[in-house]
Amino acid sequence: IVPRTRGRERSTSIDEVVQEVLAREQEGVLEVVLTGTQLGNYGRDLHWDEPGPRRLLEALLERTSVPRIRLSSLQAQDISPDLLRLWRDPRLCPHFHLPLQSGSDTVLRLMRRRYTAERFRRAVALIRELVPDVAITTDLIAGFPDETDADFEATHSLCEEIGFAAIHAFPYSRRPGTAANLMRNHLPVAVRRRRLERLLTLADASAQAFRRRHLGRLMPVLWEERKRGLWQGLTPNYLRVYTRADDDLTNKLLPTRLLALQDEGVSGEPEPAAIPLT
Repeated sequence: IVPRTRGRERSTSIDEVVQEVLAREQEGVLEVVLTGTQLGNYGRDLHWDEPGPRRLLEALLERTSVPRIRLSSLQAQDISPDLLRLWRDPRLCPHFHLPLQSGSDTVLRLMRRRYTAERFRRAVALIRELVPDVAITTDLIAGFPDETDADFEATHSLCEEIGFAAIHAFPYSRRPGTAANLMRNHLPVAVRRRRLERLLTLADASAQAFRRRHLGRLMPVLWEERKRGLWQGLTPNYLRVYTRADDDLTNKLLPTRLLALQDEGVSGEPEPAAIPLT
């Protein structure tokens, strides 16, 4: 429905993106996030000979000095060795959001996705091979029309196998104007809810395991804001970190020791003699 309501994709020129990032740098911004409806399609409307995302990232790394660059989302078919080699530069955050939606090839075809479960699996393996300490997060839809028990179990099994750092799971809901809305076999709400609950349970266990692996480590944290007495910030690989401090940590990038699981992230302590990383 997004292409229908927004029209054809239009790529902002590289020069415009670079100038926008440079302007944010002058304001003291330490992290920029590149976003788009289909970020992997960037540059296709400009008829470039090489993939647009790689070309854009190369320009940003060469022409700006912002400490962190994060991508909002890519698709499995967008992942390639040439793209991933850019992550040798530590300014690129080791965080990839790859929407899976379903681990069943049958359901993926019904969704008109341009990848299979196996292609998704290979993309994840390639990312983990070439990008150290990476976080891979995803989106899932529970109870898509015609999703059988076997289809759902394929999704659940693939998610267990991959071990995502975070899973955003949603129940399917009908939306007028979509092809799925015209499909016949819409599952009962109770079935969709049961499947969603199982995915949410798996998501919690998977996220906890990812966070636990980082405890005890010293990692750079970009501190953002204080809420209810707790400062909150992010590591490059998308771990939410909390700490209590009297000092103003707003927009400070500090080495921080990760101590324990807390809420939807971990507690941390900026090193007493830490030197800002900017």
